[in-house]
Amino acid sequence: MARIGPAPVARLAVALVAVAAGAAASEPRSGPGIVSHVKVVSDKVEDVSSLEAWRRSFIRDEMSDREKALAVWRSVVAFQHQDAPPSEFLQLESNVLDPIKMFNVYGYSYCSVASAHVQALARHIGLKARGKASMPGRWVPISDGILQDLQQRGIKTGWPGKTAGVAVDPVTGHVYMVVTGLGVWQSADGGSTFKRVDNETVGGRCETGYSLCIDPAGKRLACFMLDGPSAMTEDGGKTWAPIRNVARGYDWAAVDWAQRPARTLFGLVHESGGLAAISQDGGKSWKELGKGYLAVGVFSANVLVCSKEKESGIYRTADGGTNWHKVHEARPIGAMRTFGGKGYWLTDKGLLVSRDQGITWTRVGDATGAAWGPYFGADERHFVVVDAKGYQETRDAGTTWRTIAPLPPPFTKEFNPRGWFLNVAWDPIGKACYASRMGQPTYRYTY
Repeated sequence: MARIGPAPVARLAVALVAVAAGAAASEPRSGPGIVSHVKVVSDKVEDVSSLEAWRRSFIRDEMSDREKALAVWRSVVAFQHQDAPPSEFLQLESNVLDPIKMFNVYGYSYCSVASAHVQALARHIGLKARGKASMPGRWVPISDGILQDLQQRGIKTGWPGKTAGVAVDPVTGHVYMVVTGLGVWQSADGGSTFKRVDNETVGGRCETGYSLCIDPAGKRLACFMLDGPSAMTEDGGKTWAPIRNVARGYDWAAVDWAQRPARTLFGLVHESGGLAAISQDGGKSWKELGKGYLAVGVFSANVLVCSKEKESGIYRTADGGTNWHKVHEARPIGAMRTFGGKGYWLTDKGLLVSRDQGITWTRVGDATGAAWGPYFGADERHFVVVDAKGYQETRDAGTTWRTIAPLPPPFTKEFNPRGWFLNVAWDPIGKACYASRMGQPTYRYTY
């Protein structure tokens, strides 16, 4: 970059003093004079004093998109060098993400901040741009871009802000992220880019790790929301059918994914004294079963399982909830998962499986203390559960385990043994773990 020599600088200083003196003479002031909005340009370097000035300096109409992208990159490289970035703490991110301010005021930053400048300039000239943080072995936020876009457009998220839920289709690897009050956003590239897909049928937030119920066979997702509409998709997010909320909505619910379309839903209503309700028409209508329920599970239209608030054990009904019988002493968590016609449930006695629609239960492996899962891969031997130490993977049905990811640092002190607040997901295809909590960003960890 060309430097302004001493003579021009001296003339500029005299001019500024004259301006200040003239202002003082015409309008007496008791305090010091203020000189602002001074624009300094040179015939030796490009004008980057504004976005439009930058565009005139670097972009030509006849350029191809590739040439424009290269021009964006060259301009960012020309006006900043590599060093610890300045932080102003004036926005969602503490660093300076405004390229024009960086070019004219600071001139130094890290590569991650420079990538944000590339994105901002590219979007200004109509190019599509999105950053992707890919750092194996580290948790990185994947929701910041969406949240910044919404903020810039003046769109506010619902209480308590940011995101509130995440799920992964285990067959396609597509990520579903809940933006608080603003529905379900889908990513087909591991969280690099998102688009809203729920057609404004979903709102509110997920308050527990079992609010989002994904079909282990792929394509289908049911969103049981709190303080906002609930809905279900059976075609990978293309279309959505509303699920009627009871009261404010649900803590969690289970779905009979053996049905096509899914008709039987069994849910626990939020802050209702343990009110459980069953739907036999995909959530259009609900029948209340009474209070005192806690965890829920579905094997078929009439075969349900549950736990109770004030009694230990797993209970089973074969008549849609009229009569219940205790079938095991364990105390289960959240909503039962199904895979291959079997029911899998995390409990205070470890992971249990039932192969006869809940009549009998046996322990799977030796892991105890997990509060979320299991999340299955391609077969029943390969799955992940999440405990206080992190994401635990087994490839031999629980005989051996390995930790593939710790809990994200922002959530390590919030482990809830009943599956509340934290939302987790696992992508067996992309080898990635995800975590979300209402009011916080959504994170990804690749391994």
